[in-house]
Amino acid sequence: MQTWAMEELAQADFGDKRLTKHFMNLVSNLAEQPEASVTQASGDWATTKATYRFWNNTQVTPEAIRAAHRKSMAERMQAEPTVLAIQDTTTLNFQSHPAAQGLGPIDAKGTSGLLVHSVLAVTASGVPLGLVHQQVWARNPEQKGKSKKRKQLPISEKDGKRWLDSLQATQSAVQDGARIITIADREADIYDLFALPRAINMDLLIRANYDRRIQVDNEEIGKLWDRVQQTPVQGSIPLHLEHQLGRSARDVVLTLRWLKLSIMPAQSDPKGLHACHEPIPLTALLILVLQL
Repeated sequence: MQTWAMEELAQADFGDKRLTKHFMNLVSNLAEQPEASVTQASGDWATTKATYRFWNNTQVTPEAIRAAHRKSMAERMQAEPTVLAIQDTTTLNFQSHPAAQGLGPIDAKGTSGLLVHSVLAVTASGVPLGLVHQQVWARNPEQKGKSKKRKQLPISEKDGKRWLDSLQATQSAVQDGARIITIADREADIYDLFALPRAINMDLLIRANYDRRIQVDNEEIGKLWDRVQQTPVQGSIPLHLEHQLGRSARDVVLTLRWLKLSIMPAQSDPKGLHACHEPIPLTALLILVLQL
C-alpha cells in the first residue's frame, strides 16, 4: 500500500514536504485497514497523534487532499475511450453529536448533519477510476420548513445547483480525449442542467422525473412519457434477476425505445428562474422491465 499511495498521491502539495510524507503514510495505513479506527490503523499512539495533528493543520484542506488524487485520476480517464461520471448525493448523520457545529438539517425531521455530493469516474466495464469532484455543505437551519418557496428561487439558490457544478467540474477534469457520460438519478431532471453548455465529448444520461412538454420536428406534440411509449420497441434483452429482500428471483425482458425530441421550458417563468428558455434537443430513452 505504501508504494500505491506514493504513486497515487505523488502530486500532493500542502506547502510542506513533511505534511506530504505524512499524508502518504496516513493514506497507506487507512487503505490497508479500511474498516479500522484511526488508532487501530495507525498502530501506535505517536502515529495516531501525528494523524490528528495533520488533520488539524490549516494547510491541510479537503480540496488539497482531493486534488492530489484527482490529478492521477485524470490521467487514467484520458486512457479510456468512454468514462461514466456517476453523480449522487449522500448524507452524514451527526445527530448523536450535539456539540458539533456547522451542521444543518438533512431530512424533514431536522436531523443534524452534512450533505455530500460526489462524482465517481468509472470505466464502461465498471472499474472505478477515482473521484472527479465532491461538494460538502450544510443546509441553513433557518430555511427548514420553507420548501414551498423553493419553486420561486433560481437554481443558483437551490441544492439542485450541485448537479450543474459537478457537470462543470467533470468537464474541467478532462478537457479532451475520453467520451464522458454523466449519469444521475431523477433528482437531476433539471431543465437548467440540460441547457448547460457541454463539450462535444460529454453526454447526459438522466432518469426522468417530470413529464415535460416536448417538441418533435419543431412542433409541440404533447408530453414526454406518452410520446416515448408510443415509439416502437427498438430492442429487447432477456435478463435473470437474482433474489432480493422481499422479491424472489425471476426472469424478465428489458425492452428499449428511444426518440429524438426537444423538451420545452415551463409554460410560466415570471421570475426568469431558468437560464435558458429555448427548447433543448435530446434523445429520450425508455427502458421497461417486463416479467416473464
